[in-house]
Amino acid sequence: MSATGQDVLDLIEALGREQADLIGHDLGARAAYAAASLAATRVRKLVGMAVPYGPQARTAFITNGDQQRRSWYMFFFQTPMAEAAIELDNFAFIDRLWREWSPGYELPDAERVALKETLRVPGVLTEILGYYRQLFTPPADEAARTLETRASGAITVPSLYLHGADDNCMSVELSDGMDAQFTNGFERIVVPGAGHFLHLEQPKTVSDHILGFLNN
Repeated sequence: MSATGQDVLDLIEALGREQADLIGHDLGARAAYAAASLAATRVRKLVGMAVPYGPQARTAFITNGDQQRRSWYMFFFQTPMAEAAIELDNFAFIDRLWREWSPGYELPDAERVALKETLRVPGVLTEILGYYRQLFTPPADEAARTLETRASGAITVPSLYLHGADDNCMSVELSDGMDAQFTNGFERIVVPGAGHFLHLEQPKTVSDHILGFLNN
Protein backbone atom coordinates (compact mmCIF):
# COMPACT_ATOMS: atom_id res chain seq x y z
CA MET A 1 0.00 0.00 0.00
CA SER A 2 3.01 2.32 0.10
CA ALA A 3 2.42 3.45 -3.50
CA THR A 4 -1.21 4.27 -2.71
CA GLY A 5 -0.09 6.20 0.37
CA GLN A 6 2.27 8.19 -1.82
CA ASP A 7 -0.63 8.86 -4.20
CA VAL A 8 -2.53 10.40 -1.28
CA LEU A 9 0.42 12.65 -0.45
CA ASP A 10 0.75 13.66 -4.10
CA LEU A 11 -2.96 14.55 -4.15
CA ILE A 12 -2.57 16.79 -1.09
CA GLU A 13 0.26 18.58 -2.87
CA ALA A 14 -1.67 18.85 -6.14
CA LEU A 15 -4.53 20.51 -4.26
CA GLY A 16 -2.09 23.10 -2.99
CA ARG A 17 -2.48 22.18 0.66
CA GLU A 18 0.21 21.86 3.28
CA GLN A 19 -1.84 19.44 5.36
CA ALA A 20 -5.05 17.45 5.15
CA ASP A 21 -7.32 15.42 7.39
CA LEU A 22 -7.43 11.86 6.05
CA ILE A 23 -10.52 9.66 6.39
CA GLY A 24 -10.37 6.16 4.92
CA HIS A 25 -12.51 3.02 4.92
CA ASP A 26 -11.08 -0.45 4.21
CA LEU A 27 -8.50 -0.02 1.42
CA GLY A 28 -8.88 3.72 1.87
CA ALA A 29 -7.91 3.30 5.51
CA ARG A 30 -4.79 1.40 4.47
CA ALA A 31 -3.87 4.19 2.07
CA ALA A 32 -4.40 6.78 4.80
CA TYR A 33 -2.24 4.82 7.27
CA ALA A 34 0.53 4.60 4.68
CA ALA A 35 0.38 8.31 3.89
CA ALA A 36 0.53 9.27 7.57
CA SER A 37 3.41 6.89 8.17
CA LEU A 38 5.35 8.18 5.16
CA ALA A 39 4.87 11.91 5.82
CA ALA A 40 3.27 12.79 9.14
CA THR A 41 3.81 16.51 8.60
CA ARG A 42 1.33 16.45 5.70
CA VAL A 43 -1.47 14.92 7.81
CA ARG A 44 -3.27 16.89 10.53
CA LYS A 45 -5.57 14.12 11.75
CA LEU A 46 -6.31 10.57 10.65
CA VAL A 47 -9.51 8.50 10.73
CA GLY A 48 -9.46 4.81 9.80
CA MET A 49 -12.46 2.52 9.49
CA ALA A 50 -13.02 -1.24 9.18
CA VAL A 51 -9.39 -2.32 8.59
CA PRO A 52 -7.07 -2.18 11.62
CA TYR A 53 -3.43 -1.11 11.53
CA GLY A 54 -0.42 -2.87 12.96
CA PRO A 55 1.32 -6.25 13.06
CA GLN A 56 -1.63 -8.00 14.72
CA ALA A 57 -3.71 -7.25 11.63
CA ARG A 58 -0.99 -8.28 9.17
CA THR A 59 -0.26 -11.63 10.82
CA ALA A 60 -3.91 -12.59 11.39
CA PHE A 61 -4.11 -14.19 7.95
CA ILE A 62 -1.48 -16.70 9.10
CA THR A 63 -2.18 -17.13 12.81
CA ASN A 64 -5.88 -16.43 13.36
CA GLY A 65 -8.26 -19.18 12.27
CA ASP A 66 -11.34 -17.00 12.68
CA GLN A 67 -9.89 -14.30 10.42
CA GLN A 68 -8.81 -16.91 7.89
CA ARG A 69 -12.45 -17.97 7.70
CA ARG A 70 -13.63 -14.38 7.29
CA SER A 71 -10.99 -13.72 4.61
CA TRP A 72 -11.70 -16.82 2.53
CA TYR A 73 -12.38 -14.62 -0.51
CA MET A 74 -8.79 -13.26 -0.44
CA PHE A 75 -7.41 -16.77 -0.77
CA PHE A 76 -9.97 -17.67 -3.45
CA PHE A 77 -8.95 -14.57 -5.44
CA GLN A 78 -5.48 -16.09 -5.86
CA THR A 79 -6.95 -18.75 -8.17
CA PRO A 80 -7.47 -18.37 -11.95
CA MET A 81 -11.16 -19.25 -11.58
CA ALA A 82 -11.95 -16.13 -9.54
CA GLU A 83 -13.01 -13.89 -12.44
CA ALA A 84 -15.50 -16.42 -13.81
CA ALA A 85 -16.95 -17.17 -10.38
CA ILE A 86 -17.44 -13.49 -9.54
CA GLU A 87 -19.18 -12.70 -12.85
CA LEU A 88 -21.53 -15.70 -12.62
CA ASP A 89 -25.27 -15.05 -12.25
CA ASN A 90 -25.08 -11.25 -12.41
CA PHE A 91 -22.27 -10.99 -9.86
CA ALA A 92 -24.11 -13.00 -7.20
CA PHE A 93 -20.68 -13.47 -5.59
CA ILE A 94 -20.59 -9.73 -4.78
CA ASP A 95 -24.10 -9.84 -3.31
CA ARG A 96 -22.97 -12.68 -1.07
CA LEU A 97 -19.96 -10.71 0.20
CA TRP A 98 -22.12 -7.72 1.10
CA ARG A 99 -24.55 -9.98 2.99
CA GLU A 100 -21.73 -11.66 4.89
CA TRP A 101 -19.78 -8.51 5.70
CA SER A 102 -22.74 -6.36 6.78
CA PRO A 103 -25.55 -8.64 7.98
CA GLY A 104 -28.83 -6.78 8.16
CA TYR A 105 -27.81 -4.07 5.69
CA GLU A 106 -29.34 -3.93 2.22
CA LEU A 107 -27.43 -1.97 -0.40
CA PRO A 108 -29.89 0.29 -2.29
CA ASP A 109 -30.78 -1.05 -5.73
CA ALA A 110 -29.38 1.93 -7.62
CA GLU A 111 -26.02 1.60 -5.88
CA ARG A 112 -25.95 -2.16 -6.46
CA VAL A 113 -26.59 -1.64 -10.18
CA ALA A 114 -23.87 1.02 -10.39
CA LEU A 115 -21.41 -1.25 -8.59
CA LYS A 116 -22.02 -4.13 -10.98
CA GLU A 117 -21.86 -1.88 -14.04
CA THR A 118 -18.42 -0.75 -12.89
CA LEU A 119 -17.30 -4.36 -12.53
CA ARG A 120 -18.50 -5.08 -16.09
CA VAL A 121 -16.14 -2.50 -17.60
CA PRO A 122 -13.41 -4.49 -19.42
CA GLY A 123 -10.30 -4.87 -17.29
CA VAL A 124 -11.75 -3.48 -14.06
CA LEU A 125 -12.35 -6.81 -12.31
CA THR A 126 -8.87 -8.10 -13.18
CA GLU A 127 -7.31 -4.90 -11.83
CA ILE A 128 -9.27 -5.25 -8.58
CA LEU A 129 -8.16 -8.85 -8.19
CA GLY A 130 -4.60 -7.76 -8.89
CA TYR A 131 -4.56 -5.93 -5.57
CA TYR A 132 -5.40 -9.13 -3.69
CA ARG A 133 -3.02 -11.20 -5.78
CA GLN A 134 -0.04 -9.06 -4.82
CA LEU A 135 -1.15 -8.74 -1.19
CA PHE A 136 0.80 -11.75 0.02
CA THR A 137 3.81 -11.24 -2.27
CA PRO A 138 6.63 -8.96 -1.05
CA PRO A 139 7.85 -6.40 -3.62
CA ALA A 140 10.73 -7.73 -5.73
CA ASP A 141 12.37 -4.31 -6.01
CA GLU A 142 14.61 -3.22 -3.12
CA ALA A 143 13.42 0.40 -3.30
CA ALA A 144 9.80 -0.75 -3.17
CA ARG A 145 10.53 -2.94 -0.13
CA THR A 146 12.16 0.00 1.63
CA LEU A 147 9.17 2.23 0.90
CA GLU A 148 6.80 -0.48 2.13
CA THR A 149 8.71 -0.68 5.42
CA ARG A 150 8.54 3.10 5.84
CA ALA A 151 4.80 3.02 5.16
CA SER A 152 4.24 0.45 7.92
CA GLY A 153 5.86 2.30 10.81
CA ALA A 154 4.44 4.03 13.87
CA ILE A 155 1.89 6.77 13.18
CA THR A 156 2.59 10.08 14.89
CA VAL A 157 -0.58 12.05 14.10
CA PRO A 158 -3.75 12.16 16.25
CA SER A 159 -5.92 9.27 15.11
CA LEU A 160 -9.41 7.83 15.45
CA TYR A 161 -10.40 4.28 14.53
CA LEU A 162 -13.99 3.09 13.99
CA HIS A 163 -15.09 -0.54 13.59
CA GLY A 164 -18.55 -2.06 13.23
CA ALA A 165 -19.46 -4.41 16.07
CA ASP A 166 -21.05 -6.86 13.61
CA ASP A 167 -18.30 -6.76 10.96
CA ASN A 168 -17.96 -10.22 9.43
CA CYS A 169 -15.16 -9.22 7.07
CA MET A 170 -12.54 -8.04 9.57
CA SER A 171 -12.89 -9.11 13.19
CA VAL A 172 -13.09 -6.22 15.64
CA GLU A 173 -10.62 -8.15 17.80
CA LEU A 174 -7.89 -7.38 15.27
CA SER A 175 -8.01 -3.77 16.45
CA ASP A 176 -7.03 -4.79 19.99
CA GLY A 177 -3.63 -3.31 20.75
CA MET A 178 -3.72 -0.83 17.88
CA ASP A 179 -2.89 1.99 20.28
CA ALA A 180 0.70 0.74 20.47
CA GLN A 181 1.20 1.86 16.86
CA PHE A 182 -0.02 5.43 17.47
CA THR A 183 2.24 7.76 19.43
CA ASN A 184 0.32 11.05 19.39
CA GLY A 185 -3.17 10.21 20.58
CA PHE A 186 -5.43 7.34 19.57
CA GLU A 187 -9.08 6.47 20.18
CA ARG A 188 -10.92 3.33 19.10
CA ILE A 189 -14.70 3.26 18.90
CA VAL A 190 -16.76 0.13 18.19
CA VAL A 191 -20.03 1.12 16.52
CA PRO A 192 -23.02 -1.02 17.56
CA GLY A 193 -25.54 -2.13 14.96
CA ALA A 194 -23.02 -1.91 12.13
CA GLY A 195 -21.04 -4.34 10.04
CA HIS A 196 -18.18 -3.74 7.62
CA PHE A 197 -19.81 -0.79 5.84
CA LEU A 198 -20.45 1.08 9.07
CA HIS A 199 -20.51 4.52 7.41
CA LEU A 200 -23.45 3.38 5.27
CA GLU A 201 -25.23 1.46 8.02
CA GLN A 202 -24.94 4.04 10.80
CA PRO A 203 -24.11 7.27 8.93
CA LYS A 204 -25.12 9.72 11.66
CA THR A 205 -23.25 7.89 14.41
CA VAL A 206 -20.13 7.58 12.28
CA SER A 207 -20.21 11.18 11.04
CA ASP A 208 -20.80 12.50 14.57
CA HIS A 209 -17.73 10.63 15.84
CA ILE A 210 -15.61 11.85 12.94
CA LEU A 211 -16.69 15.49 13.16
CA GLY A 212 -16.27 15.51 16.93
CA PHE A 213 -12.74 14.21 16.52
CA LEU A 214 -11.76 16.57 13.71
CA ASN A 215 -13.22 19.65 15.40
CA ASN A 216 -11.85 18.95 18.87
